[in-house]
Amino acid sequence: MLSQLLIAPIASLTLLSQGIPMVQLPKMLASVSSSAEFDRVATPKENRPVQVAQATLRSTTYILGPGDRIQVNVFNVPQYSGEFLIATDGTVDLPALGKLSLAGLTIDRAKALLVDRYTPFLQRPDLVALNLITPRPLQIAVAGEVKRPGSYVMSAQDGSQFPTLTQALQLAGGVTPAADIGRVRVVRSATGESATLDLWALTESGNASQDPVLLDGDSIFIPTANSFDPERTRQLTSTSFSPAAGEPVRVVVVGEVQRPGPYTVPITDGNQFPRLTQALQLAGGIRQSADISQVQILRPSTNSSVTLNLWELTQNGGTLNEDPILLEGDSIFIPTAARIDPDRTRQLAATNVAPLASEPVPVVVVGEVLRPGTYTVNNETGTEAPTVTRAIDIAGGITDRADVRRVELRRLTQTGLQSLEINLWELLTSGDVNQDLILQPGDTIAIPTARELDPTEAAALASASFSPDVIQVNVVGEVRNPGAIQVPPNTPLNQAVFAAGGFDPVRSKESSVVLVRLNPDGTVSRRRIKVDFEEGIDEDSNPILRNNDVVVVNRSFVTTVADTAGEILRPVGSFFSFINFFNIFSGGNGR
Repeated sequence: MLSQLLIAPIASLTLLSQGIPMVQLPKMLASVSSSAEFDRVATPKENRPVQVAQATLRSTTYILGPGDRIQVNVFNVPQYSGEFLIATDGTVDLPALGKLSLAGLTIDRAKALLVDRYTPFLQRPDLVALNLITPRPLQIAVAGEVKRPGSYVMSAQDGSQFPTLTQALQLAGGVTPAADIGRVRVVRSATGESATLDLWALTESGNASQDPVLLDGDSIFIPTANSFDPERTRQLTSTSFSPAAGEPVRVVVVGEVQRPGPYTVPITDGNQFPRLTQALQLAGGIRQSADISQVQILRPSTNSSVTLNLWELTQNGGTLNEDPILLEGDSIFIPTAARIDPDRTRQLAATNVAPLASEPVPVVVVGEVLRPGTYTVNNETGTEAPTVTRAIDIAGGITDRADVRRVELRRLTQTGLQSLEINLWELLTSGDVNQDLILQPGDTIAIPTARELDPTEAAALASASFSPDVIQVNVVGEVRNPGAIQVPPNTPLNQAVFAAGGFDPVRSKESSVVLVRLNPDGTVSRRRIKVDFEEGIDEDSNPILRNNDVVVVNRSFVTTVADTAGEILRPVGSFFSFINFFNIFSGGNGR
């Protein structure tokens, strides 16, 4: 039942692409879904019943006709002997006898007729011999699953006196991949006899009786296979009576591919017949959400389908049976994987049915990144598939409040929304590349805010490829060049002060600074740090700065007193200035 539900939409697309009116679709699809062959899966060769020919052609007696060249030998009478051509009216002009009609007679009956007619002239008429030297070209009809059905004139080939069944098929362009060569029908018009022949017996066991000689007027019919067997199709295309190359075919590709729709699969140098992988490549490649172990092909011409496992072909070698030859009107359905599997998606990206790495991938990046929004991830090298970290990097990198252990990937598939939690900390610490998931168009990457930050991990995160190249901090107060500055990640406090020009030697309080930081929970922390420019990176005395940190360099005591005194001496605002001056001596400075 599931197979019918999956195949029905494919059949609809196929019929619509062929111009079938929508009102006719329900009735036609009902006939497809009720077919006994609908859910047939390719049967292993050892389990298939062997087809045996019902009969072979018993009547192979040649019938003379116009164009045949015969030889008549009359013992010891050379003037009556020689080679003669049967004329278009079916007669032959013989010495002593004149015109004699031989058309429609077997060679034995024609000989008997000559003996009878030469009796009045010969003492031993029984010594008359008649042989066929060169048979006339035969008129043969070929229909069914051949490349060029029609009527053909055949002559002897390859040194044989009479053409054979397989030679007739070669003349008609060869059998198509849809042919059932186990049920080839030959009708002999001269006798009304017919036989069903099994050319598989010829190709697999060398049974030459299944490749009979043909006679004038024979008709050949190649039926369509009533089931989908990729192995048999591949074997068929390697026979001597198969075309050297097929024709482009029109197919429909739906499901988890980049660009679903109808496509014409051409003939290429690498593939003499259109194949499944070619169709998937034309459709832009399979998406990361595809399940290629359950690829389905519907063949409306036989009301049959097959389920293929492309994993066996791409991962374990498999066989070419998993990359079958396509026929006109085939529909290909790529189902959605039940869940996002990072390991499988990475392997999938390395196959020849995946999208090209150079293809741009539109994604959305939200949460704790410097520039949330919609981005198109391009691969500059053209050899690596776009990944989560690449998208985060394009969005400016993570903020210092990001929780890289709970990054969420949201993926919209043909069957609904899927999500997967990614731990980028595992990528940084253990090199687990499966955490850097390969993206597909439409993915959303959400970076959550950390509940709390571990200072010991800050350095590792700041140096990650998906962190910003620079961060911005503000150094204000008594430095030579106060204001916002950009510094590399993992820059310690001392280095930021130097980047701002260092302490003002006259006005600054060089013993300590105040670090103001916005915390992930929205609160603001403020702490005084004693400055020692000889100190290395240390969380207490020389901490690593985060984006948007503020470093406040206060005035020295002397500078504060001088500035306050100046304010007091001004005529305006004297009362408030006096209050500020009083605060200096009451411990108000620098808290």
